[in-house]
Amino acid sequence: KLSGDRHKIETSARYMQTLTVAVVIGVVIVVVAGRRRLTRRRAASPRLVRKAAFLARAGSSYGYAASAAGHIDSWRSRELPVLVRPAEAQRCADGEQGIVYLDHAGAALPLASQLRAVAEDCTTRPLGNPHSAGPAAGAASAELDRARSLVLAHFCGSHAPDWEVIWTAGATASLRLVAEHFQFCGRSALLMPSACHTSVLGMRGPASGRGATCRCADRPGDLLRLAAQATEAAEAEAAEAEVEPAAGSEAAAGAGAEAEAR
Repeated sequence: KLSGDRHKIETSARYMQTLTVAVVIGVVIVVVAGRRRLTRRRAASPRLVRKAAFLARAGSSYGYAASAAGHIDSWRSRELPVLVRPAEAQRCADGEQGIVYLDHAGAALPLASQLRAVAEDCTTRPLGNPHSAGPAAGAASAELDRARSLVLAHFCGSHAPDWEVIWTAGATASLRLVAEHFQFCGRSALLMPSACHTSVLGMRGPASGRGATCRCADRPGDLLRLAAQATEAAEAEAAEAEVEPAAGSEAAAGAGAEAEAR
């Protein structure tokens, strides 16, 4: 009786093993077939074709591939969940929505990790008015100084001590500050691309009011050529201004010597 029971148990075990292997093989086949269908569907997607063509034109510098975070397609869905998913992602689920944001020149969207870091920082220590006094003000002032140092190090490197960072509300306030305080004169030239921020165009008023020449160009090469021409003209005018006083001084010295001889 024990021998018969053992035989039944072994038979059942072999059956279960065979059934398990068959199920695993079936699941693998289904997954592979599904991936192949998805790959073919993606390859035929007009959106993917257009994206591939764009990436070919943009080159390897597009998408922050060399950054520590990696290419933008690997983290955009996680960091910017309110936007539509990358072209390689699967179709949005029913009811899922997203937008295509095209106003990064006006205001860039904050990343989810940035918002979490700011929220955590603000809930773990007090940050007050940096222009006031006290522990909260001191912490905020220290953070501003640290941010200023990081900006200078990034843009100026070893020349950071020669520059200063001024915090403003945005690009419009920054451009207005430059336009109103830059020492434009008759030898100055304000050059800008034709397609630029509207506040850049607004700089023409203060510049031309002080005698500066304002020029626009459609292509970067034309802008560089105009800049070279403006530099040469300013240098030539400055050289002439230095020669004229020198010539006047020599004439005055000659007249004085003649008067003494008389």
